Amino acid sequence: MDHQRRPTLPPFFNSECAVVFHSSPTLGTIEHYVQMPLKYFASLGTAKIVLWCYLIWYLVTVVNHFDPSPAIWLNSLGISAVIGIALVLSVGGQALRVADRWQTIRLFLMPFCVSSFSSLIKGHGFVLIVPPNRSEQLVSFGACAAFLLVVLVLKRINRVVHAQPGASAARPPLSSLSHHGQQTLK
Repeated sequence: MDHQRRPTLPPFFNSECAVVFHSSPTLGTIEHYVQMPLKYFASLGTAKIVLWCYLIWYLVTVVNHFDPSPAIWLNSLGISAVIGIALVLSVGGQALRVADRWQTIRLFLMPFCVSSFSSLIKGHGFVLIVPPNRSEQLVSFGACAAFLLVVLVLKRINRVVHAQPGASAARPPLSSLSHHGQQTLK
């Protein structure tokens, strides 16, 4: 007797939730644009989850401490250009720009975010990156926790859907797909 239980969806999910991980809608349809981010977030690895949390933390800080002064944003753009080019050159130069456009964008976005973040929090009593008031701390931590919860639920749904009999033969789990939908070797 097989005593291993197959994972099941929690009762608040119905079979329609699983459809997003099995169907392949036509490019340009509403279903396609809904399914794409769900599949993306369900297949995120730890490193990209951390990067998304950094972005969420940054955006909460920008919303709470926004300064319309052009000097902050122009300086941040300048630093982003200089450091971004140096980072691109240090990790592969021309080959990188062609190979992974999103990685190249991140190499320019990170210095921009770091520079503008440090300018926005200067003199506001932050401890490292943690804001001084409890309400802002709760929003920052809460937004990251909510994101993590959504990713974990999507991963769980993906795992359950692909644990069903016949599902693995029809379509590989998202974690084995590259960004272009091609299966990768592990």
